[in-house]
Amino acid sequence: MNAYIKLRKAKLIFLFVIAIFFFGCKKEEIPETIIAKVGERFLTEKQLDSLLTFTKNKNKFREEVIRDWMDSEVLYLEAQKADILMDEDYLQLADESSKMLANAFLIKKYLSDNVTKADESALLEYYNNHKNELSITSKAFVYNHAAFNDEAKAILFRETLLGSDWGKAANVFSGDQSIVDLTKEKFVFEYDVPTKTIHVILSNLLEGETSIIFPTEKNTFDVIQLIKFYEALSTPDFIHIKKSVEDRYLMIEKSRLYDNLMSTLYSKYDVLIYR
Repeated sequence: MNAYIKLRKAKLIFLFVIAIFFFGCKKEEIPETIIAKVGERFLTEKQLDSLLTFTKNKNKFREEVIRDWMDSEVLYLEAQKADILMDEDYLQLADESSKMLANAFLIKKYLSDNVTKADESALLEYYNNHKNELSITSKAFVYNHAAFNDEAKAILFRETLLGSDWGKAANVFSGDQSIVDLTKEKFVFEYDVPTKTIHVILSNLLEGETSIIFPTEKNTFDVIQLIKFYEALSTPDFIHIKKSVEDRYLMIEKSRLYDNLMSTLYSKYDVLIYR
């Protein structure tokens, strides 16, 4: 009897140790939240978050994306049952699609590995050599903008600005809780000016001139200082279109790298055209 009890105790201890080991290993694992299920396929919270970041889903509601996923899954299951995956036309199209996808991933990886961020001197050189190509088709403004939720603070900021400059005024009010916006040298095309009020004010200011304090629909008290006005067909200063210059520069660099890649691959795989 004692032997039986000892054996039973030993088994219980063994099971207890195994349980501790098992649950101890699982302790750090957090099970994914399942959002939807179709057959043996599951949509998790993590997968849904990933789907929501896709460009085609940007303006969709969460429920729409879930419904799209379920639609796709049930259609695919039915396609399998209908032997669509064995259809000759499907296989040919799937092969072409797979090839195009692989090509796109190869190009993306190649460019990612070889495109380097342009330094300031390279961008400035490109700007100086292509000024005519960088002219704008619309009028544009460059302005400083400050917005406060306290009218007294807005007035004080404007007085400080008039007695010094934007940088010093911004430093004086740095960390002030009444600041809603404090933007320096914002470049904006005429058609992108945020409000009609700001457009009217900008259109009536001279370069370097500061507006009066004006209330807005957002219950703020704003002040604007016009830095620069650009006519249509003019070329803005480098500092004001640096991002556009960089985008163009990188686009050309990517095109050059793509041409180099194709030239290398044509030689590597012995490409010939038979007339």
